[in-house]
Amino acid sequence: MNWLRGTTGTLLVAAMVTVGSSCTLLLDHSAVQCKTNDDCATLGNHPICQNSVCVPSRLQPDPCTLTDPPMSIPMVETDFLNACSVNALPAGTNDPVGSCLTFSTPFDSGATLKTPMTSTIAAKPGPAPTAMCTDLVPSGKQILYITGSSNFAPLLGELSQVIVNSVSIVPVFRTTTSCTGVKSMNMNSPTYLADHFIKDPTTTTDTYAQIYLGNSVNGTPCLLGSAGVPVDLGESEIAQDTCGPPVNPTDMVGETPGPILPIIFAVPKLSTQKVISSAAAQQVFGGGGGVAPWEDYHYLYIRGQGTATLRLVGKEIGLLPTQFWGIDQGSAATMASNLAGLINPDEANLGLGIIGTDYYDQPENRGGLKALGFQATGQSCAYLPDSSLTSRDKINVRDGHYPLWGRIHFFAARVGTIPVSQTATTFLNLFANPTLDTPILNALIKAGFVPPCAMMVTRTEELGDFTYSNPPPVSCGCAFDAQVGVTPMRPECTTCNSTSDCPTSRPACTNGYCEQGST
Repeated sequence: MNWLRGTTGTLLVAAMVTVGSSCTLLLDHSAVQCKTNDDCATLGNHPICQNSVCVPSRLQPDPCTLTDPPMSIPMVETDFLNACSVNALPAGTNDPVGSCLTFSTPFDSGATLKTPMTSTIAAKPGPAPTAMCTDLVPSGKQILYITGSSNFAPLLGELSQVIVNSVSIVPVFRTTTSCTGVKSMNMNSPTYLADHFIKDPTTTTDTYAQIYLGNSVNGTPCLLGSAGVPVDLGESEIAQDTCGPPVNPTDMVGETPGPILPIIFAVPKLSTQKVISSAAAQQVFGGGGGVAPWEDYHYLYIRGQGTATLRLVGKEIGLLPTQFWGIDQGSAATMASNLAGLINPDEANLGLGIIGTDYYDQPENRGGLKALGFQATGQSCAYLPDSSLTSRDKINVRDGHYPLWGRIHFFAARVGTIPVSQTATTFLNLFANPTLDTPILNALIKAGFVPPCAMMVTRTEELGDFTYSNPPPVSCGCAFDAQVGVTPMRPECTTCNSTSDCPTSRPACTNGYCEQGST
């Protein structure tokens, strides 16, 4: 029953362990006697027979898709979204026993979307640096020039502490947008020259490039020079078709997929809100309000039209990038800071933003923000990306209950099959092997991303239907759980030094744990 595995083992087993022998969890006031689980089936909510009494299993929703691979596996997205799980958000105190949290605030889901009103918060670049980026590079190291999403900065900060010493690459990153990263290598793009060359700011509202020297997660502002420099690598948190034409020619631009980044709807810590649905989010961001308490577009915090955050959310809830109401925060860091800054309870309830887990998972941001459970179209329960507000296990992303995520994509120029930048190739080779080196794996997880080897589902297109993939060809689910502090660890997650330490059921010793998949 691999599909039912959660953060504490097989879900059904975990449910049985949780209910124990207590009689306070009976499905009704009169104890229902039983000999087998089948004796409890008529009571609903997937009850189980425990100590001759029917008790709830905690599996949600009711009814749900009870899967037992390889005999029965989900086939379409709604199967995944409604697969039996113990990780749905629990219902409120006044809701029926055994139910799960859903978005129930009434609103007119057929309301006409309105022409949006937006404004942008200007960036605060800080004092101008005085040093050239090239002058800060340690002897024997090579610069890798990158452009793309502001969401990439936390990951690059973690990665730099590995790659500066392991492959002698010093990244220099100029924040633009995901769609700029997508188009930065495409000479057929009408904006190629603007996207391919990164330069110093020409206004007081733009930001400087940052060099990552590997001694900190933070970059150091530096100068590129008046002429600018061509980038070696474009980075995006969305696929190129989500950005729109022109398509990158495959003989001119190579694409390498990276880790998964979940996107969340976030509210200030003092907000009393717990959940939002896809339909409600469409009305809020497409109508400037209309769903209590998010009635004032000045408190709707969004990102720019070229960003992955806005485009992924738009694709999920059915809005074009040009249809969003709200205040463009300019960057993910500003989004987190300004949303957390709504500390008046009345304002806090009005606030609603969209942000990636890379920024949300930073301790200072988790202290001021709160993720909302998301109920997708066709889904019976609301789910966080994690099993709870205090965990970082991304279990609902990994098993297909939380659909709002995209992958990092890297774009590098090539001629036919020959890469133009050897430095870019060296960097991309870090992600080419399904078995990631442990320091790279740990950097991805620490930055709030999910490596593909920890996923139980996969996609072939952006926000497309899931495909069941458990285990993936190379699995790192145990290493992921250990890195984010899941306790207790699943019993099957045993440590190892080599394959000889592992049982035949989990034959691969990967990142220090016996895993399923290829040896």
